[in-house]
Amino acid sequence: MFKNKQQSPNTKVELSNKEFDKMKVGSLLIDVRDIGEYQVLKKIANTDNELNIINIPYYDLIKNPSTYITDKNMTIITICNAGHRSTAAAISLREQGYPNAYVLINGVYGYYRK
Repeated sequence: MFKNKQQSPNTKVELSNKEFDKMKVGSLLIDVRDIGEYQVLKKIANTDNELNIINIPYYDLIKNPSTYITDKNMTIITICNAGHRSTAAAISLREQGYPNAYVLINGVYGYYRK
């Protein structure tokens, strides 16, 4: 289902919960779960209305990211349930020229277990 990509040792893609909390305001947060999952399952809360959280299913995002992301240099954080699809999405974005793409390690489930 997902490509097995090797990351360069100098390229950090994963963000801990603590790093995510520091970076989330001002970043574009993309939930890569499919529409049904996004509507039904737990989400990262957007209580302060300062976050830019959007749902773009994984395959739609990686197929043509420029449709959704206008600035290749903006900070992007991908999110899913457990971190698998969002990791693949962040790596794919990096490969497609988005150098500031990151993933919330362990996804929504890991975030709320902190």
